[in-house]
Amino acid sequence: MRRGSIVSTTIILGIIIVVIGSAINLIMVPFITNRLGVEAYGFVTLGRNIADYAGIAMLALNSFAARFMSVSYMKGQQKDFSEYYSTVFITNIVIGAVLFSIGIIVSVFASDILNVPTKLAIDVPILFVGIFLSSYLMFMSTAFQSITYAINRLDIYNLNRIAGLLTQAIIIVGLFFFFEGKIWYVGLAYLGQYIVFYILSYMVKQRYVGTVRISRVNFSYDKLRSLLLNGVWNAVNQLGNVLNSGLDLLVANLFLLAEIMGIISITKVIGGLFSTINQTVSFSFQANFLQLYSDGRKEELLAELKRATKICGIFANTLFITFVIYGEDFYRIWVPTVDSGFLYNLTILAIIPSVFEGYISPLGYVYTLKMKNKIPCFVTIIGGVLNVIAMLVLLGNTSLGAYAVLGTTMVIMTSIYLIFNPMYIAKCLQVRIVYFYPFIFKNFLVAMASCAFMWECKMLLPAIDGWGLLITLGSLLAFLSFFIQMLVLLGWQRTVYSIKKVLGGFVH
Repeated sequence: MRRGSIVSTTIILGIIIVVIGSAINLIMVPFITNRLGVEAYGFVTLGRNIADYAGIAMLALNSFAARFMSVSYMKGQQKDFSEYYSTVFITNIVIGAVLFSIGIIVSVFASDILNVPTKLAIDVPILFVGIFLSSYLMFMSTAFQSITYAINRLDIYNLNRIAGLLTQAIIIVGLFFFFEGKIWYVGLAYLGQYIVFYILSYMVKQRYVGTVRISRVNFSYDKLRSLLLNGVWNAVNQLGNVLNSGLDLLVANLFLLAEIMGIISITKVIGGLFSTINQTVSFSFQANFLQLYSDGRKEELLAELKRATKICGIFANTLFITFVIYGEDFYRIWVPTVDSGFLYNLTILAIIPSVFEGYISPLGYVYTLKMKNKIPCFVTIIGGVLNVIAMLVLLGNTSLGAYAVLGTTMVIMTSIYLIFNPMYIAKCLQVRIVYFYPFIFKNFLVAMASCAFMWECKMLLPAIDGWGLLITLGSLLAFLSFFIQMLVLLGWQRTVYSIKKVLGGFVH
């Protein structure tokens, strides 16, 4: 399959992933909040966050696994490829087992560590075990996942993710439909998702590089050291991200009410959707970036980065505009038992950084290509520390509550995305320090103009009274906004060409 078709197909499959994941949340969140309380759903998100905290230790190993395995594969260095493969797999099993053991302890003593309502005292530990075990399976599949990078078939990776998500959906719907509602069903569904993903990832490995075997003989301490030394900065960076946004629910649980934690967790569903789409679309370009960088084609790499920035920006803008226009109506219909105005205001705070993340997300892969992660990590850590300090000061001295939790994160993350990242990425690529700002500001100005235009269009349309009208009008305005942005940012010829590419990739 041609490179352009693979990218197009990967983007399409990525969108399908987002749609399926969103559909699962659309069904699961109101069901849980209506039957078990809004605080119950908060523990689902909190459990996933805690698993992510443990995953920071694995990030030092795994963040560069795909890069090193792909480079050695593309250059025909079979011995290096086999050593990286075995080293990544074996180390993930060992370290993952240690982290999972710690996760079991956290699960057993969850009620002593956290503010868990009595009615959830049994369900929350079981939920956490399912989430932690699914994370362990994800770590174990890293070596297999990296194969799709090496063979430049990220579309296959996305197909595997779709199969996993469909498994999750079937388990959740089946259990909640046939049995009394329990929050731990969600943990079981996550486990089923990653069992399927693991099996399919292994099958891909067997099909494309079946001759490569996991072997203790191929385990290399030199390769492990190389992975850790380069990846440790990504782990540090992720620690900074946790300080910036990952502690929101934990802080809410410890300093506010479990109900407030649940409300914030709902806003994070939307914020997570934005980030997922940003990462999914930008992810589709990474194999191309790696190939161009490995071949030393700098000008083509810069051109591809520009194109990716525009395309990812269009997706980020469209999501933001659509939510600004219809977000409060969405919450009023989706979770009628929760204050829709309060949720809407909090969510706007949560998603503002996601707009700028959309512009920066494809460029961020430059840090991995150039192995320039040290300074970004320091910046993220400093920002995270300032965020936590500001959050605690505001909670202790004002009545802002949830607004303090999300507001400080919004300010810090937006500053990092908009000020630091574009400049340092340009420096890494040895281009002008303001090289990417014309594209970023043009994306943002187009977003604001499009948002104003869409708002005027909304005034001419009927008031929302149910899902049917919300989906119809929301989709109409989203499509119109998307098309207008493509015309402005890509031009007529490129817009037509891109549509043909997408359709062609879908057909193939």
